[in-house]
Amino acid sequence: MKDRYIYDAVNNFGQLSGIRNEMSIVRNKGDYQLTIGQVDYRVAAWREIRVSSKGIVLQQVKELERHIDQPIIIVSNYIALEVADEFKQNGINYLDGSGNSYIRNAELLVYISGQKTLNPALTKQTRAFRESGIRLIFMLLCNPEIIHLPNRRLSELSGISVGSVSNVLTELESLNFVLKVGGGRRLKNLKLLLDRWIISYFDVLRPRLAIKRMDFEFAGDYNSWQNLPIKNSKGRVLWGGEAAAAIKTMNLNPKNFTLYTDQNWKEFARNLRLIPNESGNLEILEIFWDEGYIDTLPGVVPELLIYADLVGSGVERNIQIANEILANDLQYIK
Repeated sequence: MKDRYIYDAVNNFGQLSGIRNEMSIVRNKGDYQLTIGQVDYRVAAWREIRVSSKGIVLQQVKELERHIDQPIIIVSNYIALEVADEFKQNGINYLDGSGNSYIRNAELLVYISGQKTLNPALTKQTRAFRESGIRLIFMLLCNPEIIHLPNRRLSELSGISVGSVSNVLTELESLNFVLKVGGGRRLKNLKLLLDRWIISYFDVLRPRLAIKRMDFEFAGDYNSWQNLPIKNSKGRVLWGGEAAAAIKTMNLNPKNFTLYTDQNWKEFARNLRLIPNESGNLEILEIFWDEGYIDTLPGVVPELLIYADLVGSGVERNIQIANEILANDLQYIK
Protein backbone atom coordinates (compact mmCIF):
# COMPACT_ATOMS: atom_id res chain seq x y z
CA MET A 1 0.00 0.00 0.00
CA LYS A 2 1.82 3.08 -1.27
CA ASP A 3 0.21 5.47 1.24
CA ARG A 4 0.78 3.25 4.27
CA TYR A 5 3.22 5.77 5.69
CA ILE A 6 0.34 8.23 6.21
CA TYR A 7 -1.52 5.81 8.47
CA ASP A 8 1.70 4.85 10.26
CA ALA A 9 2.57 8.49 10.93
CA VAL A 10 -0.92 9.21 12.29
CA ASN A 11 -0.86 6.07 14.44
CA ASN A 12 2.57 6.89 15.94
CA PHE A 13 1.49 10.45 16.62
CA GLY A 14 -1.68 9.23 18.33
CA GLN A 15 0.28 6.96 20.67
CA LEU A 16 2.87 9.61 21.59
CA SER A 17 0.39 12.43 22.07
CA GLY A 18 -2.12 10.41 24.08
CA ILE A 19 -5.04 11.62 21.95
CA ARG A 20 -5.38 8.56 19.77
CA ASN A 21 -9.04 8.12 20.69
CA GLU A 22 -9.79 11.65 19.55
CA MET A 23 -8.40 11.12 16.05
CA SER A 24 -9.52 9.61 12.76
CA ILE A 25 -8.29 9.63 9.20
CA VAL A 26 -10.39 9.02 6.11
CA ARG A 27 -9.75 9.08 2.38
CA ASN A 28 -12.23 10.64 -0.02
CA LYS A 29 -11.60 10.71 -3.78
CA GLY A 30 -7.86 10.50 -3.31
CA ASP A 31 -7.66 13.20 -0.62
CA TYR A 32 -6.97 12.44 3.03
CA GLN A 33 -8.66 14.19 5.91
CA LEU A 34 -7.31 13.95 9.46
CA THR A 35 -9.69 14.82 12.28
CA ILE A 36 -8.22 15.75 15.68
CA GLY A 37 -10.88 16.58 18.25
CA GLN A 38 -13.32 18.92 16.53
CA VAL A 39 -10.95 20.08 13.80
CA ASP A 40 -10.74 18.58 10.30
CA TYR A 41 -7.39 18.95 8.54
CA ARG A 42 -6.71 18.42 4.85
CA VAL A 43 -3.61 16.27 4.57
CA ALA A 44 -0.80 17.38 2.28
CA ALA A 45 1.13 14.13 1.92
CA TRP A 46 4.78 13.75 0.90
CA ARG A 47 6.75 10.54 1.25
CA GLU A 48 9.86 12.46 2.33
CA ILE A 49 10.74 16.13 2.67
CA ARG A 50 14.34 17.24 2.37
CA VAL A 51 15.82 20.71 2.16
CA SER A 52 15.82 20.38 -1.62
CA SER A 53 12.06 19.73 -1.78
CA LYS A 54 10.98 22.17 0.95
CA GLY A 55 10.19 24.96 -1.50
CA ILE A 56 8.05 22.72 -3.71
CA VAL A 57 6.13 21.50 -0.64
CA LEU A 58 5.49 25.04 0.61
CA GLN A 59 4.43 26.15 -2.85
CA GLN A 60 1.87 23.36 -3.09
CA VAL A 61 0.59 24.00 0.43
CA LYS A 62 0.07 27.69 -0.39
CA GLU A 63 -1.74 26.72 -3.58
CA LEU A 64 -3.94 24.31 -1.61
CA GLU A 65 -4.76 27.08 0.89
CA ARG A 66 -6.10 29.19 -1.96
CA HIS A 67 -8.65 26.56 -2.94
CA ILE A 68 -9.90 25.04 0.31
CA ASP A 69 -11.38 26.52 3.46
CA GLN A 70 -9.89 24.28 6.12
CA PRO A 71 -6.56 23.97 7.93
CA ILE A 72 -3.80 21.92 6.33
CA ILE A 73 -1.38 19.48 7.89
CA ILE A 74 1.71 18.10 6.18
CA VAL A 75 2.17 14.37 6.73
CA SER A 76 5.40 12.71 5.67
CA ASN A 77 7.37 9.59 6.46
CA TYR A 78 10.51 11.72 6.85
CA ILE A 79 11.02 15.46 7.37
CA ALA A 80 14.55 16.83 7.61
CA LEU A 81 15.13 18.33 11.07
CA GLU A 82 15.93 21.82 9.84
CA VAL A 83 12.83 21.78 7.65
CA ALA A 84 10.65 20.67 10.58
CA ASP A 85 12.11 23.50 12.70
CA GLU A 86 11.25 25.98 9.98
CA PHE A 87 7.72 24.62 9.66
CA LYS A 88 7.23 25.14 13.40
CA GLN A 89 8.64 28.67 13.33
CA ASN A 90 6.21 29.54 10.55
CA GLY A 91 3.20 27.92 12.21
CA ILE A 92 2.87 25.11 9.65
CA ASN A 93 1.25 21.95 11.01
CA TYR A 94 3.14 18.73 10.35
CA LEU A 95 3.77 15.21 11.58
CA ASP A 96 6.31 12.62 10.47
CA GLY A 97 6.51 8.84 10.51
CA SER A 98 8.05 8.74 13.99
CA GLY A 99 5.42 10.98 15.55
CA ASN A 100 7.47 14.20 15.60
CA SER A 101 4.89 16.90 15.10
CA TYR A 102 3.70 20.45 15.49
CA ILE A 103 -0.05 21.02 15.49
CA ARG A 104 -1.72 24.16 16.68
CA ASN A 105 -5.27 25.49 16.57
CA ALA A 106 -7.51 27.54 18.86
CA GLU A 107 -8.08 24.58 21.21
CA LEU A 108 -4.90 22.52 20.89
CA LEU A 109 -1.13 22.80 20.86
CA VAL A 110 0.98 19.69 20.37
CA TYR A 111 4.72 19.75 19.79
CA ILE A 112 6.67 16.49 19.77
CA SER A 113 10.34 16.36 18.83
CA GLY A 114 13.36 14.17 19.41
CA GLN A 115 11.81 10.94 18.19
CA LYS A 116 14.43 9.10 16.19
CA THR A 117 13.88 9.24 12.47
CA LEU A 118 15.70 7.24 9.85
CA ASN A 119 17.09 9.46 7.14
CA PRO A 120 16.19 7.44 4.05
CA ALA A 121 18.89 7.13 1.45
CA LEU A 122 18.24 9.25 -1.59
CA THR A 123 16.23 7.17 -3.99
CA LYS A 124 18.40 6.08 -6.88
CA GLN A 125 17.32 8.36 -9.66
CA THR A 126 16.61 7.19 -13.18
CA ARG A 127 18.89 8.57 -15.87
CA ALA A 128 16.33 11.28 -16.55
CA PHE A 129 17.02 12.86 -13.15
CA ARG A 130 20.76 12.32 -12.91
CA GLU A 131 23.20 14.98 -14.05
CA SER A 132 22.94 14.35 -17.81
CA GLY A 133 19.16 14.24 -17.69
CA ILE A 134 18.96 17.35 -15.54
CA ARG A 135 20.98 19.29 -18.13
CA LEU A 136 18.81 18.10 -21.01
CA ILE A 137 15.49 18.60 -19.21
CA PHE A 138 16.49 22.17 -18.38
CA MET A 139 16.92 22.97 -22.06
CA LEU A 140 13.60 21.30 -22.89
CA LEU A 141 11.71 23.13 -20.14
CA CYS A 142 13.18 26.46 -21.23
CA ASN A 143 12.09 25.84 -24.82
CA PRO A 144 9.80 22.79 -25.26
CA GLU A 145 9.83 23.21 -29.05
CA ILE A 146 13.42 21.99 -29.31
CA ILE A 147 12.29 18.46 -28.46
CA HIS A 148 11.64 18.18 -32.21
CA LEU A 149 15.35 18.62 -32.94
CA PRO A 150 17.49 15.59 -33.81
CA ASN A 151 19.16 13.88 -30.86
CA ARG A 152 22.57 14.96 -32.13
CA ARG A 153 21.56 18.64 -31.94
CA LEU A 154 20.06 18.14 -28.47
CA SER A 155 23.38 16.56 -27.50
CA GLU A 156 25.26 19.67 -28.65
CA LEU A 157 22.91 22.04 -26.81
CA SER A 158 22.88 20.15 -23.53
CA GLY A 159 26.52 19.06 -23.54
CA ILE A 160 25.71 15.38 -23.04
CA SER A 161 26.28 12.40 -25.35
CA VAL A 162 23.86 11.36 -28.08
CA GLY A 163 23.37 8.05 -26.29
CA SER A 164 22.45 9.87 -23.08
CA VAL A 165 19.93 12.02 -24.95
CA SER A 166 18.28 8.88 -26.33
CA ASN A 167 18.19 7.17 -22.93
CA VAL A 168 16.80 10.22 -21.14
CA LEU A 169 14.04 10.75 -23.72
CA THR A 170 13.10 7.08 -23.55
CA GLU A 171 12.80 7.27 -19.77
CA LEU A 172 10.84 10.51 -19.93
CA GLU A 173 8.43 8.73 -22.27
CA SER A 174 8.04 5.86 -19.80
CA LEU A 175 7.43 8.40 -17.00
CA ASN A 176 4.66 10.04 -19.07
CA PHE A 177 6.56 13.27 -19.71
CA VAL A 178 7.17 12.70 -23.43
CA LEU A 179 4.52 11.70 -25.93
CA LYS A 180 5.30 10.40 -29.42
CA VAL A 181 2.95 11.91 -31.99
CA GLY A 182 2.96 11.25 -35.72
CA GLY A 183 6.62 10.36 -35.88
CA GLY A 184 7.54 13.32 -33.68
CA ARG A 185 7.42 13.94 -29.95
CA ARG A 186 6.22 16.55 -27.48
CA LEU A 187 6.50 17.24 -23.78
CA LYS A 188 3.55 16.77 -21.44
CA ASN A 189 2.82 17.22 -17.71
CA LEU A 190 5.26 20.14 -17.71
CA LYS A 191 4.53 21.43 -14.19
CA LEU A 192 5.08 18.03 -12.63
CA LEU A 193 8.27 17.64 -14.69
CA LEU A 194 9.44 21.07 -13.52
CA ASP A 195 8.81 20.19 -9.86
CA ARG A 196 10.79 16.97 -10.18
CA TRP A 197 13.53 18.79 -12.06
CA ILE A 198 13.92 21.42 -9.32
CA ILE A 199 14.31 18.79 -6.60
CA SER A 200 16.87 16.86 -8.65
CA TYR A 201 18.66 20.07 -9.63
CA PHE A 202 19.15 21.02 -5.97
CA ASP A 203 20.02 17.47 -4.90
CA VAL A 204 22.33 16.47 -7.74
CA LEU A 205 23.54 19.18 -10.13
CA ARG A 206 23.54 22.46 -8.26
CA PRO A 207 26.02 21.33 -5.55
CA ARG A 208 28.45 20.37 -8.34
CA LEU A 209 28.16 23.82 -9.91
CA ALA A 210 29.22 25.64 -6.73
CA ILE A 211 32.47 27.54 -7.31
CA LYS A 212 32.88 29.83 -4.31
CA ARG A 213 31.04 31.84 -1.70
CA MET A 214 31.90 35.52 -1.64
CA ASP A 215 31.00 38.75 0.03
CA PHE A 216 30.94 42.29 -1.19
CA GLU A 217 34.00 44.48 -0.67
CA PHE A 218 32.18 46.04 2.24
CA ALA A 219 30.60 43.05 3.96
CA GLY A 220 26.87 43.45 4.49
CA ASP A 221 26.59 46.26 1.93
CA TYR A 222 23.75 44.59 0.07
CA ASN A 223 22.93 47.67 -1.97
CA SER A 224 26.24 47.48 -3.81
CA TRP A 225 25.16 44.48 -5.89
CA GLN A 226 23.61 46.69 -8.54
CA ASN A 227 26.91 48.49 -9.03
CA LEU A 228 29.02 45.40 -9.72
CA PRO A 229 30.50 45.87 -13.22
CA ILE A 230 29.41 42.47 -14.52
CA LYS A 231 28.88 43.90 -18.02
CA ASN A 232 32.64 44.50 -18.24
CA SER A 233 33.47 40.84 -17.60
CA LYS A 234 35.22 38.86 -20.34
CA GLY A 235 32.96 35.81 -20.15
CA ARG A 236 29.35 35.31 -19.21
CA VAL A 237 28.34 36.63 -15.78
CA LEU A 238 24.63 36.48 -15.04
CA TRP A 239 22.50 37.21 -12.00
CA GLY A 240 20.31 34.38 -10.72
CA GLY A 241 18.02 33.92 -7.73
CA GLU A 242 16.80 36.92 -5.78
CA ALA A 243 18.89 39.48 -7.66
CA ALA A 244 17.63 38.27 -11.04
CA ALA A 245 14.06 38.37 -9.71
CA ALA A 246 14.63 41.93 -8.47
CA ILE A 247 15.81 42.98 -11.94
CA LYS A 248 12.94 41.22 -13.67
CA THR A 249 10.02 42.09 -11.40
CA MET A 250 11.29 45.17 -9.54
CA ASN A 251 9.34 43.70 -6.63
CA LEU A 252 12.01 42.14 -4.43
CA ASN A 253 14.75 43.46 -2.19
CA PRO A 254 17.43 40.73 -2.35
CA LYS A 255 19.23 39.55 0.76
CA ASN A 256 21.02 36.58 -0.81
CA PHE A 257 22.79 36.79 -4.14
CA THR A 258 23.63 34.34 -6.90
CA LEU A 259 25.90 34.80 -9.91
CA TYR A 260 26.39 32.24 -12.66
CA THR A 261 29.61 32.49 -14.68
CA ASP A 262 32.01 30.69 -17.00
CA GLN A 263 34.99 32.70 -15.71
CA ASN A 264 37.86 31.69 -13.46
CA TRP A 265 36.73 32.61 -9.94
CA LYS A 266 39.97 34.37 -8.96
CA GLU A 267 39.89 36.69 -11.95
CA PHE A 268 36.17 37.05 -11.45
CA ALA A 269 36.55 38.10 -7.79
CA ARG A 270 39.36 40.53 -8.57
CA ASN A 271 37.45 42.27 -11.36
CA LEU A 272 34.27 42.59 -9.30
CA ARG A 273 36.11 43.37 -6.05
CA LEU A 274 34.62 40.46 -4.15
CA ILE A 275 36.06 38.84 -1.03
CA PRO A 276 36.06 35.05 -0.52
CA ASN A 277 33.93 34.23 2.52
CA GLU A 278 32.49 30.76 3.15
CA SER A 279 29.56 32.30 5.00
CA GLY A 280 29.10 35.16 2.53
CA ASN A 281 25.74 36.05 1.01
CA LEU A 282 26.97 35.83 -2.59
CA GLU A 283 27.30 32.40 -4.18
CA ILE A 284 29.13 31.82 -7.46
CA LEU A 285 27.92 28.97 -9.65
CA GLU A 286 29.08 27.57 -12.97
CA ILE A 287 26.97 28.21 -16.07
CA PHE A 288 25.72 24.85 -17.36
CA TRP A 289 23.56 25.65 -20.39
CA ASP A 290 23.90 26.73 -24.01
CA GLU A 291 22.31 30.05 -24.95
CA GLY A 292 21.36 28.96 -28.46
CA TYR A 293 17.64 28.31 -27.95
CA ILE A 294 16.96 30.26 -24.76
CA ASP A 295 15.88 33.91 -24.69
CA THR A 296 16.93 35.85 -21.59
CA LEU A 297 17.02 39.41 -20.35
CA PRO A 298 20.47 41.00 -20.47
CA GLY A 299 22.56 40.12 -17.43
CA VAL A 300 20.24 37.49 -15.93
CA VAL A 301 19.80 33.73 -16.20
CA PRO A 302 16.81 32.16 -18.01
CA GLU A 303 13.45 32.78 -16.36
CA LEU A 304 13.03 29.10 -15.61
CA LEU A 305 16.24 29.11 -13.55
CA ILE A 306 15.19 32.28 -11.72
CA TYR A 307 11.98 30.46 -10.83
CA ALA A 308 13.87 27.36 -9.70
CA ASP A 309 16.32 29.31 -7.54
CA LEU A 310 13.45 31.14 -5.83
CA VAL A 311 11.36 28.03 -5.18
CA GLY A 312 14.39 26.04 -4.08
CA SER A 313 15.26 28.69 -1.49
CA GLY A 314 12.15 27.73 0.47
CA VAL A 315 11.64 31.38 1.49
CA GLU A 316 7.95 32.31 1.43
CA ARG A 317 8.49 35.75 -0.13
CA ASN A 318 10.67 34.22 -2.85
CA ILE A 319 8.04 31.59 -3.57
CA GLN A 320 5.42 34.32 -4.02
CA ILE A 321 7.61 36.06 -6.59
CA ALA A 322 8.34 32.69 -8.25
CA ASN A 323 4.60 32.12 -8.66
CA GLU A 324 4.30 35.53 -10.35
CA ILE A 325 7.04 34.57 -12.79
CA LEU A 326 5.34 31.23 -13.44
CA ALA A 327 2.01 32.94 -14.15
CA ASN A 328 3.37 35.82 -16.22
CA ASP A 329 6.42 34.45 -18.03
CA LEU A 330 6.18 30.66 -17.99
CA GLN A 331 2.53 30.29 -18.97
CA TYR A 332 3.33 27.36 -21.24
CA ILE A 333 4.15 25.26 -18.15
CA LYS A 334 0.84 23.83 -16.94
